[in-house]
Amino acid sequence: MCKLIQSSAKTREWINNIKFIVSDRPPKLIYEEVEYWAILKSREKDRAVAQLNPTKTQIRLFTKLDMSFDSLLEEAPSSGNRKKEFPTMFLITDESSIDKAVSLIIASYEKDLSQ
Repeated sequence: MCKLIQSSAKTREWINNIKFIVSDRPPKLIYEEVEYWAILKSREKDRAVAQLNPTKTQIRLFTKLDMSFDSLLEEAPSSGNRKKEFPTMFLITDESSIDKAVSLIIASYEKDLSQ
């Protein structure tokens, strides 16, 4: 099965950069991907702390953070349990968004640990 089938070479490169950064420093999150999305999981609780949904031109990063955490977060377009798990989203639209995305992933991890 082909994974992340909606991604492009560009968005795969961004994901690889994110994977490298989060695997190279604490908290050393676990990366897993399936057909349409990838998740970053905590080792401590073995559950997703963030989800990456790539398309050809952008990546939607879903987090456990509240809207008030950062002005760049948007309300997630999800519903039901998915919205409860990941209420906010950050759009990665270019290479310069990666550092911000990583900081949001780490903040989402820290929030998950405190729950």
